[in-house]
Amino acid sequence: MSTPGEPPRHLTAALAQAAHHWDRQIVGQPIVGWRGRTAGVAVEDQRGGQEWLRVVVARPELARGDWWNGNTDAMTLVGVRHPMIFTWHEWSEGAERVRGELMEILPGHVCSATPELRHELALDSRWWSDLDENLALLARHRTRRESTTASSISHRSHVLFGRRVDFSGVRWSTAHGDLHWANVFAPQFALLDWEAWGSAPDGSDIAGLYLHSLLVPEVAATILDRFPEVFASTSGRVGLVFHASRMLARAMAGDYPDLIDPIHEAVRRFAPHD
Repeated sequence: MSTPGEPPRHLTAALAQAAHHWDRQIVGQPIVGWRGRTAGVAVEDQRGGQEWLRVVVARPELARGDWWNGNTDAMTLVGVRHPMIFTWHEWSEGAERVRGELMEILPGHVCSATPELRHELALDSRWWSDLDENLALLARHRTRRESTTASSISHRSHVLFGRRVDFSGVRWSTAHGDLHWANVFAPQFALLDWEAWGSAPDGSDIAGLYLHSLLVPEVAATILDRFPEVFASTSGRVGLVFHASRMLARAMAGDYPDLIDPIHEAVRRFAPHD
């Protein structure tokens, strides 16, 4: 979730430190990420060129592995539209580890200030085609990274829905892993925030975007109409269970309060039967 406003002090300090490191001037209003873990802001170089500066702060034991390196690992993806990272830098600040990433500013804007869509959204056919093409390119990319695992999906499904997932017939491919409306740009399509990308049930990105669209029925219906094969396939249905369980786990901490019932309804509608 991304919101404009003054970041917590530790993120303000991290942005200032990173801007100083690269001799950049902060010129925009900071955007605070989910749970105040990240922040980003527009910066300007000495020639007046603008870039985007992102910082993430974590405890040292968490500042490693796939999610920590997700954005920079995504630079290996060929043909997928995402911000180019020019350089990055890490340092320690007290008991925490900080990472700064300097990247290109994309044209356009995010589709929503929140992961879940809460307003009508006019997207042309070119945008939807670009979404489809970019996800197809991503799916073919080979990686050791994991967005989720069969054991994780099975456990959460059992706990939250009382369902045991049968993974026979499930195809796995590379997914963004966190595809929602605050992570996509328009009018020119692009994908942001690559911390969670890796292997997942094929079609899970579209299934997750559908769940994040349930408060705007017209958009949810458009997704069903444009990607029927996802919701007809075992892989896509298991992918929906994956994202539904993750969203409901976050709902326990206060996220998605008005999506809880619609998510359960979607699981009853689409989840593979025992």
